[in-house]
Amino acid sequence: MQTGACAWKRIRIESRAWLLGSMRFVSAVSGLCALFQHMKQFSFFSIALCFVFWPGRGRAQPEACGSDSLDECVKNGERLVESDLPKAVEMFRYACNRSHPQGCLWLGLLFVEGRGVRREPERAAIFFETSCTQGEASACFELAKLLASGEGGKLDRGRAEHLLRESCDRGVGAACVELARHLEEGRSAGRSQAEALLESACAKRLPEPCAALGRLRLKSKPDEARDLLDRACRGGSLDACVTLAKAIEEGLGAPSAPEQAAPLFERACQGRHAEACNALGTLFEDGRGVSRDLDRAFALYRQACALDFALGCNNVARFLEQGIGVTANPRAAAELYRRACEAGAKVSCTNLGAMLEEGAPGLERDPERAEALHREACEAGIPLGCYHLALRLDDPARPVAERRRAIDLFRSACSASIASACTALGSNYERGRGLRQDLNEAARFYALGCRGGDHIACVNLGILREEGQPPNPGEAAKLYEHACQNGEVAGCTRLGLLLQSGNGVPQNAERAFTLLSQACERNDLRACNGLGYAYERGLGTGVDLAQARTLYRRACEGGMLRGCSNLGALLLKGDPTTPPDPTQAAQLFERACQGRAAIGCANLAALYESGTGVPRDPERAKALRREACSLGHSRSCPSSGEK
Repeated sequence: MQTGACAWKRIRIESRAWLLGSMRFVSAVSGLCALFQHMKQFSFFSIALCFVFWPGRGRAQPEACGSDSLDECVKNGERLVESDLPKAVEMFRYACNRSHPQGCLWLGLLFVEGRGVRREPERAAIFFETSCTQGEASACFELAKLLASGEGGKLDRGRAEHLLRESCDRGVGAACVELARHLEEGRSAGRSQAEALLESACAKRLPEPCAALGRLRLKSKPDEARDLLDRACRGGSLDACVTLAKAIEEGLGAPSAPEQAAPLFERACQGRHAEACNALGTLFEDGRGVSRDLDRAFALYRQACALDFALGCNNVARFLEQGIGVTANPRAAAELYRRACEAGAKVSCTNLGAMLEEGAPGLERDPERAEALHREACEAGIPLGCYHLALRLDDPARPVAERRRAIDLFRSACSASIASACTALGSNYERGRGLRQDLNEAARFYALGCRGGDHIACVNLGILREEGQPPNPGEAAKLYEHACQNGEVAGCTRLGLLLQSGNGVPQNAERAFTLLSQACERNDLRACNGLGYAYERGLGTGVDLAQARTLYRRACEGGMLRGCSNLGALLLKGDPTTPPDPTQAAQLFERACQGRAAIGCANLAALYESGTGVPRDPERAKALRREACSLGHSRSCPSSGEK
């Protein structure tokens, strides 16, 4: 005996089957009525059948139809699709029930997409069947797509191909393209048959087959392909305009000419082609082929997003996250990244992950979810996702296998031109973290990162050159200059210090002072320490010991230990306005030494030798000198024969 739940389930299933069967019967009768009307062959039986079963036959005409003309009713419905879907559905239904093929076609399209009605592909197939029977070739094409996929309730590839061929012969270009795809996939000689079909359809001036043929030949015959795409674009194929614009922008078959691509993107975007709007936005953002205009770029990205193009939403989110030409709104950016990620733009997954790692106003940190998002993007083949995932795995606290995986991911992302991944790999080689230390490999990957636009890689390579064996400060200065000119503050600081000392470059204290001042204002503590030295020695500016002490203290308190040692040296000497303070100097040297700053250990050793600011302790002084020597302070190392 069935339980109540099972019984109700069975009743629901049987009811649904009965309802579906009834709908099919009624729709079949509707189709027959339409056929009878078309053939003008009515009998008493057919009239009665139609009167009883033709749904909606007796409904009043919707006011928005505007006249007794069904053509006008459908046209008015088309105009209302974007603004008033329920009313449009009512008008299409009225026209379809009165044997208007385009009314049935529109109803089918809305039921396929689930716009204004519940998504029901099986019901859509019935409307397409009715419209196709009434002579609407586009409906035959739509029905063929449902039959080929089985979404319309029945899988019938044979009939689908027959309908595609019929639609193609009747001038539906998209059907020719779809039929060509079927031929290519289903037969050994399919490629040649598909091309022959497309050539034949293109010769009839159908834009879609010309566009498809152009796409097929872009790499093998780029000049011919561009001509085909141009013909299709002029014939009204927006996809062809976009493909042609991308080929022109990328320089396929001719030098890159973004200024020629822009009008094509513009034309397609005006036709509500979402990808075109997004591509045009990129041109305006970068100033390629058009004048740079961030407001226009943002508007185009928003238009692409409104047309459900996920990468457009990603770009809107990026502007909102970074405040590019708009007020930053991290919360709105995160929501858009989430939507775009779920819609298939996996780069948005990793962008959202990066936000969740750092947190932002109105957005809490969530490292675990961030890692999951990076992994999702990486597994989808997004190199940026692999890079971010590698950053998460490249942690001494993680298992060895995960850290090795991080190296592989960095290498993969670097190969995919993610410059920051090349820099990270160079850093691992430099430090011997996760692989054998190799300064030559470190330099090679830093160079890749630098050329790829990651300017901290230029700085890192410069440091290797400056401190190398033999040192090459002149080459380092060029790398620092490049990084500085591209906004990398560490490059400005390093260049300023070389110019201050004249190490490998002509000394230029004035420019050094300017560079260090600007970098210190941007909170580079190494620059603040160097600026303090300039004030102490009067390099590029007047001597100002009070300002020097202030800058050294700022550097020291921020963790720049050389600043602690320099401040200690000033306090030890004192000046006309500030008496010496050897006790505080000793504390500062101690702090620097504990942070493994060699000069701090050396200075503290001198105080323990003399008993200045601390109790005299020769043994402690010797230990501190050994420490300073091990940290690279050569003057603290014992001379030959000294123990």
